[in-house]
Amino acid sequence: MKPFDLTTLGGRIAFARKTQKLTQAELAKLAGIGQSSIALLESGSTKAPQRALELAQALQVSLEWLLHGESPPTSNSSKLTPDLIQDSKLTSLAVRLAFRREQCGLTQAQLADKSGLSQATIGNLETGRNKGTKRILELALALHITPEWLLHGGNLNAAKGNALRRDLAVPTSEQRLEREMQRLLSMQVIPVETKSPRNALPANAPLTLPIIDWFDQALATPLQTYLSHESRGSFPSPFKQSPSSFWMRVPTDVMSPEYQENDLILVDPELLARNNDDIVVRDTNGTPEFGRLRQTFDGRYIEILNPLYPVRMKRLEKGSVVVGVVNGMVRQPRARD
Repeated sequence: MKPFDLTTLGGRIAFARKTQKLTQAELAKLAGIGQSSIALLESGSTKAPQRALELAQALQVSLEWLLHGESPPTSNSSKLTPDLIQDSKLTSLAVRLAFRREQCGLTQAQLADKSGLSQATIGNLETGRNKGTKRILELALALHITPEWLLHGGNLNAAKGNALRRDLAVPTSEQRLEREMQRLLSMQVIPVETKSPRNALPANAPLTLPIIDWFDQALATPLQTYLSHESRGSFPSPFKQSPSSFWMRVPTDVMSPEYQENDLILVDPELLARNNDDIVVRDTNGTPEFGRLRQTFDGRYIEILNPLYPVRMKRLEKGSVVVGVVNGMVRQPRARD
C-alpha cells in the first residue's frame, strides 16, 4: 500500500478506504453518495463532504479523525479516552482545557501551533496560573469545541455536537426556522402575472425558460431577471423550478470538472442559498461570479472548483447579491438556443 498523506482529508479517506479493502464505488454505495464525489474528495478537489457522518460510518472511523485528523481513527475511540468522566468533574478552565487537548490527541506544542498561542500560555492555563485568556475563541476552534464549554463547562457531548455543526456550517433549528421565515416572506413579494404564458401551460408540461447573459443588468434584481428583454434565446427545462428561474450558459472552466464551458445551468433565485450550494453571485462592483458557497465560522466564501486556478476561495463581501442557486444543468450537446 502506497503511503497516504494523513494530514489531508483526501488522504485520510483514501487510507481508510484501502484499509477496509473498498473500491471507490463500494464506498460510495455504503455512504449514499456518488462515486465521482469520492474521487473528488480523495484528489483534494472537494474540501468538505456533505455526508461526513455517513462517510465516517462507512469507513468505520471516528468523525473527528476523518474531518480533522485528530483522536484515534477507530470509530470506537471513546473506549480509548475517559469519555465516561462526569461533566461535573471538569470543574475549571484548566481541567477542561487539558482534558479536551488530550482527548484530541494533541500536545501542548501542537495546540499552541493550531491556536496561535504560545506553548507557555497553554501550560499556564492548564496549571491554573492563568485564569483566562482573551483568545478563548482560537482555543475553541483548535479543539473543535464551543468556547462556552471551555469557559463554563456543561454537557461535553452537546458542546462537541454544536462545535461540529459550526465547523460544517450546519444551521441550528433556530437558524433553519429563520431561513424558512425569510423564504416565505420573499415568496409573498413575488409578482404573480395571471396572464403569463407560464401559468397557461398544462400540468407537468416542460417550461421554456430564457437564457440570461452574465452581464445582463437584470441580474441586479434576481426575482425579476427572467423578465429581461435582452435574453439570449430560450431552452426547455426538464427540472422542477420556481416561476422566476432562468438559464445561464457557463462562460469559463472555473467550475471544471463538474461544469464545463457552455453547459446550461438552471438558476433559481427563490431558493435560499445554503452551505455547499452552487450559486451565481453579483459582487459589489456588479461583476457576476459562479462558484460553490462555503459558509464558515468567520464568514461566507465562494469556491472555484477548478484545481488549476491559483486562488480558489473568495470572501463574499457585504453588499454582494446572491442571484440564485443552481438547481440543474444541461450538458453542451443539448444546450442550444
